[in-house]
Amino acid sequence: MRTLSACSAALATACLSVSCGSDATDSAPGETSADASPAPESVPAGTDLVFVDRTVASGLGAFRQENGNREKPYIIESIGGGLAVIDHDGDGDLDVFFTNGSSLEGFPPGQEPTDALFENQGAGNFEERTAECGLGAAGWGSGASACDLNGDGATDLYVTRLGANLLLLNDGRGSFAEVGQEWGVADPGYGTGVAFLDGDRDGFVDFYLANYVVFDRGWIDANQPTKDYRGMRVYFGPNGLPAAGDRYFRNLPGGGFEDASEDAGVAGSPAYGFEVVSFDANADGWADIYVANDSQRNFLWTGDGDGTFTDTALRAGVALSGGGLPQAGMGIAVGDYDGDLDEDLYVTNFSEDYHTLYRNEGRGLFTDATRRMGLANGTLAELGWAALFGDFDADGDLDLFAANGHVFPQVDRLRLGTSYRQRNLLFENRSADGETAFEEVGAQAGSGMDVRECSRGAVAADLDGDGDLDILVSNLDAPPTLLSNETRAGGSAIRVRLRGASGNMDGVGVRVEVLSRGMEGGGGAPTQVRTAGNGSGFMSTSDPWLHFGLGRSQAEVWFRVTWAEGVREEVGPVGAGRSIVVERGKGIVEERPFRMKDKQQ
Repeated sequence: MRTLSACSAALATACLSVSCGSDATDSAPGETSADASPAPESVPAGTDLVFVDRTVASGLGAFRQENGNREKPYIIESIGGGLAVIDHDGDGDLDVFFTNGSSLEGFPPGQEPTDALFENQGAGNFEERTAECGLGAAGWGSGASACDLNGDGATDLYVTRLGANLLLLNDGRGSFAEVGQEWGVADPGYGTGVAFLDGDRDGFVDFYLANYVVFDRGWIDANQPTKDYRGMRVYFGPNGLPAAGDRYFRNLPGGGFEDASEDAGVAGSPAYGFEVVSFDANADGWADIYVANDSQRNFLWTGDGDGTFTDTALRAGVALSGGGLPQAGMGIAVGDYDGDLDEDLYVTNFSEDYHTLYRNEGRGLFTDATRRMGLANGTLAELGWAALFGDFDADGDLDLFAANGHVFPQVDRLRLGTSYRQRNLLFENRSADGETAFEEVGAQAGSGMDVRECSRGAVAADLDGDGDLDILVSNLDAPPTLLSNETRAGGSAIRVRLRGASGNMDGVGVRVEVLSRGMEGGGGAPTQVRTAGNGSGFMSTSDPWLHFGLGRSQAEVWFRVTWAEGVREEVGPVGAGRSIVVERGKGIVEERPFRMKDKQQ
């Protein structure tokens, strides 16, 4: 396990709670201890997982994310951007959309960095098609969210920015038109993460927008405020800057959206919002919303059953660390890591603090299980951003990936046991005999995991169509990193795509379970669960296909799909190594095998 060598031994049990630019203050010993259970003994980190850096060969290395001055004198220059995996032209291959940054000093006309779309030519090889698709906006982009918002069967894009956000409607042929103002969602703040959900169960997709800070460069320059970090003067914020208010947009059946923040009950709590996800935290059939806030307690907006929400984060145990302290929440992953069919949360935080694993105990109550799962000490040196649950070795349980990179380039001048560019972390789920623990295996998981950049957004997606999950990472002031999954001893898998009703064609919020083998015409008890469209990462959108690892089993399996209003279908049997499309009321309407390839060494 990796530890923070330059910190005192007390950091193993009492981490520092540090915001994205705030002054660091020592916690009392034991205050941030994840729980009373001892950490599992460290075991040799041998692993079958292999990730190869295929960025240049794939063509994605042609994109470069730009984000202001290299010394980062302003907070917006350190945040970076996200990406979205989207089949923009409906050809069955997953394409990639990147947001791009800008500069406060501006660029010569025609040389501004722009958002970009890279079209998959098959087998994970990409060519840029930005201009042909009507994309390529300049300006300070941040988040990229993909969903069919108008129910026409084509995936649209919602892009958060510093300034008016963009809604890019897909015409069904892979070209986009910007309608943010017309559709009432061109929020003018500093947007970051977005979560799609059907909050009132009317059959139409709504969304929650997280906003970060109110950024006023003129005020900062006039007052010349800075922060002291370990004796260095660094950029000001977020503490001291006004927190931005989040928004809730309700989909109108006639087209467009309305700002329903007040009506839904989520207004009046401005915070430094970064990432947001939606899932059914308390298993009552209504969508809930979880928000990771920087330097402040997090929110859990629990659906009240009538389209309104109540913040229950403190009562649920997900507002603070296990020691009762606010952390610097960045990215969020949602997944059932322990196989109890309740979805859990993993939240990345600032360096000198652990990334937090909240275990769902049922009925909407969570406990901080970070230390018990062996995840506390291994993240102290890293500053985390995107977080991903994924069964990367297809053995039937969920592993974890965390993208890392500091916000202050100046840390390289100090001896803190950390750095500006950092290695990303890969935690293999070492479940055995009913017990779960994680081991950080990135150093042994192939050349791709040796890459050191200032990473931000990330997605898990089968970009080459071979049935395993690859990882694509956006990097600050650099090209992305494509980590091709070349795990040689991985298990078998099945991929599932949903096709819902006209107002929710992507099946957002629909629960899909793998069933154990049962009688003919049924599948037995659930063994795995995924929720469609619940979001994970940092300002990014992962694979729209749900990926289920099956281990060594080649037996056919059944799936249970719970649509909106609790309508259930069981579909199957399905053999391993296949992708299926399940349409509401019709069962499996498409089925095809994975593309086979030889694994690289």
